Amino acid sequence: MAGRTMRALAIAAGLALASGAAAQDGAAPHVQVTATGAPRMLFTDPDNEWADWGARLVAPIAGDPGHVRMIGGNTNLDRGNAAIYRVHLQSGRSHRLTPAGATLDTIWFELDANGQPAVQLDSDRKTNRWRLLTYEGETPRAQIEGVSASGAPPSVEGILPDGRIVLLMPSDEDTGFDTLYAYKRGAGAPETLFAREGLDVDSAINDPWTRQVVGATWRRCRAPVFRSRPAARP
Repeated sequence: MAGRTMRALAIAAGLALASGAAAQDGAAPHVQVTATGAPRMLFTDPDNEWADWGARLVAPIAGDPGHVRMIGGNTNLDRGNAAIYRVHLQSGRSHRLTPAGATLDTIWFELDANGQPAVQLDSDRKTNRWRLLTYEGETPRAQIEGVSASGAPPSVEGILPDGRIVLLMPSDEDTGFDTLYAYKRGAGAPETLFAREGLDVDSAINDPWTRQVVGATWRRCRAPVFRSRPAARP
């Protein structure tokens, strides 16, 4: 998913989000003040920019004009667990929000339209065991868990309008293609939501205003072409 960018979105307080690198690129998101045209870099900790790594921008936020959310690491360098930050666009100042269920194994949050945690993904680096939690208000509830033989847990891609959680993971741990699955809370195993025969699904497409999944993208892989060199003539 490296190289994805976020398109400009008009938001409150006379500001606009300019295209910025996604989390996998390791670059800080950009905002631009539309009234002055002055660009600004956003950081999870503006006083310690060196400590910011791969933060992703979540915006707009309903009911919180002039602010966005950023999800990234913190200065706990031995684990680098994910954290949520409320960032003021004009000043760049940030405030860390710590959900009740966050642990040193937390690697991902999915937020709702109001900027509140909706889904949390934990992964233990030593055992490769992962678990998915959902929030009802401020209360986290464990839903499903598993162990990844490759060490890569599922990717949380968003939430469907009916409340199901969308996960991206291989259809088979060893040879399967990446597939989108939908998980209904408390329903047991996830069900296939979208797959392309012989191709990897790349990611879900999310509506930035609602955070809901509205589509999917996939990669069209081409088999390598081998050309043989003609035999040398005597």
